Amino acid sequence: MKTGTIAWFVRNPVAANIIMFAIIGFGLYSVFKKVPLEVFPAFEADVVNITVVYSGATSDEVEEGITNRIEDAIADLPGVDRIDSFSSESRSLIRAEVHKRYSTTKILKERLIKPNYFKLAKTAD
Repeated sequence: MKTGTIAWFVRNPVAANIIMFAIIGFGLYSVFKKVPLEVFPAFEADVVNITVVYSGATSDEVEEGITNRIEDAIADLPGVDRIDSFSSESRSLIRAEVHKRYSTTKILKERLIKPNYFKLAKTAD
């Protein structure tokens, strides 16, 4: 005699019918009770990408004037695990990875969105 799931259902047709009706019942329940479905569920990314355009500047000027200052401003934030940056002519790209326990929105508000937190303009020496 064969053993296995299919063989058990062949020997017990009532159990197979009960399981089938249970599956149909749960399906009908979810249709009529309007179980919420989300095509695009809300989620928060674990990465903050910062892009700054500094027209007409060389890559060295962008690195010194923009990239280093933003890195310094966000480096000591709690929850920032890693900072990667790339400076090119007229553009600075900074990517900060945030620990899963911290909110990227909170980190953005804490340092980057506050007006005049850090000065990007060159100061006269």
